[in-house]
This record gives sequence, structure tokens and C-alpha cells, in this order.
Amino acid sequence: MIRLIQKVYHYCNRPGMRLMLSLALFGLTCWWMAEPVLSGNVIHATPYVLVGFPVIVLSAIIAAPQIANALTEWVVDFFSASEKFDHAPPMYGIPQGLRKSRRYEEAIAGYEAIAENYPDELKPYLEMIDIALADLKDVNRAELIYQRGVLSFEDEQSRRRLARQLSGLRLDA
Repeated sequence: MIRLIQKVYHYCNRPGMRLMLSLALFGLTCWWMAEPVLSGNVIHATPYVLVGFPVIVLSAIIAAPQIANALTEWVVDFFSASEKFDHAPPMYGIPQGLRKSRRYEEAIAGYEAIAENYPDELKPYLEMIDIALADLKDVNRAELIYQRGVLSFEDEQSRRRLARQLSGLRLDA
């Protein structure tokens, strides 16, 4: 007899079986309670309700670990970083602050560090070209930054954006 109980326990403890057992127990209990409760005879329905509700609670307790596990996985996946974010995004605040305080060389150094650490980022090159042309009025330096940016990007769209930035700012300067 104990061996049979152990087999049933191990069978019911398999993934998904607890949930199926719980749903079956819940469904059968609701079906068993439905007729007397819907008949409207409160006296006749009372024993069904008194036995049925604890069975419904039991079915919820049986299913609770799997439901909690599924919800936990979903919440963790929703709030955790994906493979897209191997490391933190670049911090542009420091070079932007340096530029606002007219410390252009330090700002360019900050953007160069970002460009080195984040080789797929286009923004550091755009900002360095902007500083070189608009603030330092140094066309040669802007050309050098542009050439370095063109060499670092393989996709044509990024190269075109760099060229537009350089030509657009050159016209303004």
C-alpha cells in the first residue's frame, strides 16, 4: 500500500501533473456543487457548499507552486535585462556637461572614451564633429573625427549620417 502511495505521489509531482490534478479537482467540485446551489434550495445546498469550498481551496493549494513559478518567471523575464544589454548604456551626461561649461577638449575626450567603449554608437562621433565645427571652429579636426567614424562603422546608414552631420555643420560654420 505504501508503495502505491509513493508511486501516486511521484506521478502527481511531475511537472504539469499538479496543475492538471488541481484543475480536474476544481472542475469536478464546481460541477458537483452547481446543481444544488443553482436549484435555490439553501438547506439542500449547504452540505455541498461546506464540502465544496475546502476542496476548491485544496485545489488552489495544489496548483499554487506551479502558478507562482510561472508568474515569477514571467515577472523576472519582464524586469531583467535581456542579452541586448550586456553592459550599461553609455553615459553622455559628463561630456555634455563639460561642453556646456565650455571645456571642449575634455568633452571630446569623454566622447572618445564612449566611442572606444561602445564601438556601435554613432552619437559620440556626431557630438565630437559638432564640437569641432561649432565650438572649436576646427574643420580639419572635424574631418579627422569623421574619417575615424567612417572607418569604425560598417553600415552605410551610419556613414551617411556622419557625412550629413559634417556637411550640415560645415555650412553653418
